[in-house]
Amino acid sequence: MSEHCKTKRTYNNEIEKLLGVSDSNVTNYLDELEKELKVRQTGTGVYYELIG
Repeated sequence: MSEHCKTKRTYNNEIEKLLGVSDSNVTNYLDELEKELKVRQTGTGVYYELIG
């Protein structure tokens, strides 16, 4: 299991590499997840963290 799955925390570029999709696709998806209160942006350098 990858480290970001264990910690429930990841950066946008890690998701890009994992899924093999563009930055804009990942950003759009993460924006939707934020609106649904499933992830949040936190930390220096902005990473995403699962909520709940």
